[in-house]
Amino acid sequence: MLAQLLLEGGRSKEAVLATQDALVLGDQGPEAHLTFARAHMACMNLQEALQGFHRCMELLETHDTPLKQDGVREEAAECEAALQSTWEQRIGLHPLNIRQNIGGRSGPGCVVWESGLALAEYLSQHHETGELRGCKVLELGAGTGIAGICAALLGADVTLTDTASCMPLLIQNVDSHCSHISHAGGRAKACVLEWGDADNLCLDQFEGYLIILGADLVYKRQGVAELLAILKHLLKSSPNAQLLLGHCSRHVRVDESLFAGLKTLGLAVTRVASSAQDARVSIYRHLPCP
Repeated sequence: MLAQLLLEGGRSKEAVLATQDALVLGDQGPEAHLTFARAHMACMNLQEALQGFHRCMELLETHDTPLKQDGVREEAAECEAALQSTWEQRIGLHPLNIRQNIGGRSGPGCVVWESGLALAEYLSQHHETGELRGCKVLELGAGTGIAGICAALLGADVTLTDTASCMPLLIQNVDSHCSHISHAGGRAKACVLEWGDADNLCLDQFEGYLIILGADLVYKRQGVAELLAILKHLLKSSPNAQLLLGHCSRHVRVDESLFAGLKTLGLAVTRVASSAQDARVSIYRHLPCP
């Protein structure tokens, strides 16, 4: 109730805080999530708002309430359109239409994260002179595909990989950009690459790349060893590959394991850019020895 009054009074930042407090205190009804979404949208926190709208729609399926799903769905669509527009303006590539699967059983790979946006932005800003045209690029853990699709829109020949569970959304996003990618002189395809036991994976099809991309590839220590193992194998078949990673620093131990592991592979990564939206997110690059 307080959050709704604050929102109606134009005090959207205070409304955001009030909705967060209400959710923490146990008000998990659809109305609370709708107010949360509207408050965030008023503050132009569009990704958070979209998550709130989707959570509200999920709850409406099981709650008896005067709220109507169609009305919330319309607000969610408006929010998503505004979000896509901000991504286009930030990255500087048009058109860009990256779909997400928010809520329910969707995993973290089905959402656009800041590391992916920052990596896409870096590619767009630092490869404007045609450097990527015809360049063979591999993206690991592509998720929604935002970084790899942007590379393809800049003229690169991109293979976007992820787990089988991420393929439907990734393929949808690649296919929705195929005509624009072709017009830009690029190519893009999505295929499964499960890291798992790298020693027993068939990686013959993944060779000869000049750039290997990845964003938010690890956020737990358990994933670091698998990433390092797959990179070790890929770099054997692509020894001249440049490595570009978007990484969000969430846990000190994860960061230490990741960068120490990269060093053991002979990869001297340097930070080349930082996100203006999230101070935890940076872009790291390894250039092969000439």
